[in-house]
Amino acid sequence: MPNELIRAEVEKASAEYIKHKSSKISDDKAFSYMLLSVFFGVSDLDDKLDCVTDGSHDGGIDFIYFDFISMKKILSCLSVRQNI
Repeated sequence: MPNELIRAEVEKASAEYIKHKSSKISDDKAFSYMLLSVFFGVSDLDDKLDCVTDGSHDGGIDFIYFDFISMKKILSCLSVRQNI
């Protein structure tokens, strides 16, 4: 994905969060929400909130997703090297 497309998807995820929760989120969290939507098909915001662990005691894991079809747990550790 070109950077512009990724940035647009992150902004879309952030706008969705702001619309439903009336507060802003970091780009890192919005990036996690975008990945959950685009790659794993998670469309419900509350489901995304349940997946994102992003906190000081999360062991470096940014989100956990359980795929009920393949019966796999997906752990994600994200690292952004440059601004998107």
